[in-house]
Amino acid sequence: WVLKQLRNRESVIPPPLVPQEPAEPAHLTALRMLEALEVDQPWKDGEGKEAQAQLSEAVRLHLQGTFGVKALERATEELTAHLTGAPIRGLDGDDARWLVSLLRQSDLVKFAKQDLSSDAHLHAVREALAWVRRTSPAADPTEPNSDLND
Repeated sequence: WVLKQLRNRESVIPPPLVPQEPAEPAHLTALRMLEALEVDQPWKDGEGKEAQAQLSEAVRLHLQGTFGVKALERATEELTAHLTGAPIRGLDGDDARWLVSLLRQSDLVKFAKQDLSSDAHLHAVREALAWVRRTSPAADPTEPNSDLND
């Protein structure tokens, strides 16, 4: 009976874990989120807080996926200390300062209930779009008409 049970049991060695590639690269997800914000302009319907939350998430997603900075789970002040404390490969100082400014402005709208004009929201979204496009990984050179090279 014991031999029969040993032969019939399943292997207890788990299969090796294969790292899963994300369904979509971070910069493409961020671009899609920002482009939707630019088109929908939810701040015109009184959803400025939600729009800034989505803007912040898109920028943080790109920062984490492209530059390897753990940005999604960090508070803005922690992220600010990281961005200004040491150079980050591929991210220049001007971009780091711009990111800090953008994230702080977003926090003011989300948490301090500061209002932004419609033009200010749109300007922030367009700046974020330009930054993501400019800092995205190089597109495949065999791919004609890549939308990342505007």
